[in-house]
Amino acid sequence: MSKAKNLKQMRWMNQVAKLPQVNDTRGQMLDDGECDTSLVGKGFFVESTSDRTVNVQGFQENMQMDALPIITAVTVVDLEKETVIMKFNEAIYVEYNVTLLMSTYQTREHGVVIVNDDFRIY
Repeated sequence: MSKAKNLKQMRWMNQVAKLPQVNDTRGQMLDDGECDTSLVGKGFFVESTSDRTVNVQGFQENMQMDALPIITAVTVVDLEKETVIMKFNEAIYVEYNVTLLMSTYQTREHGVVIVNDDFRIY
């Protein structure tokens, strides 16, 4: 994929993934190659909840959350020419979180091709 095409997709994604307004269910979707499990929250419908929970530690010591439920959840993403239903199995749920961290590992494991090559624009 050319850098120009990748940049165009990044710009388009920035237009789609806007931070939510009051009473809005939109959020920001990030492809996170460093997280091993997807994290979902506001804007998702919880389809089922497991009996398991997980403790999450961020990159700073004060970024820790305990006993978060592991769930299956769905959401709808409106794209330019279509609407897509996204389903996340075995996701961590933070109810009021507005940023979806989409695990690259989990997504690729389900056959979705992700092009997330980093490059520098000069």
